[in-house]
Amino acid sequence: MSSIGEIPGTAAPQSPEAEIKTEGPGGVRRLIRQIRSARGVPKWILYSGIAIVLFFLILAIFAPLIAPYGFAQSSSGGVDFPKQAPPSGAHLFGTTVQSTDVLSRVIWGARTGLRDLRRAYRRFETRIGPVARRFLDEVIEGAAPAPSD
Repeated sequence: MSSIGEIPGTAAPQSPEAEIKTEGPGGVRRLIRQIRSARGVPKWILYSGIAIVLFFLILAIFAPLIAPYGFAQSSSGGVDFPKQAPPSGAHLFGTTVQSTDVLSRVIWGARTGLRDLRRAYRRFETRIGPVARRFLDEVIEGAAPAPSD
């Protein structure tokens, strides 16, 4: 039976979704293939984004070793930091109104962001995880149910 607009005797063109469905499982392989096939600016943007995420992930993991001062530290060696100081050798990003080092707060903030992301993921996973997991499986793996007639 032909549908409206279809020429009898010709096969309907396959949609990208149909192509994905024939591949079966292997969403990761498909993702890697798409990344490898990217050219020009999209590939540069992808690699830049990955580098930025990895940079902040390393900051978050090694914050106690990298940060020159504590998160809320406003003095060092018994000397208070100046308020709202511009960037200098002692404070590469300057200081805040509360006399805290901005660079240290950025580094510790990456750690806080990673912790909050982990908490949000856990909350998401326990409350709506099964529904979201099923939806993501359908989207990523291309296993969306066929439309009913």
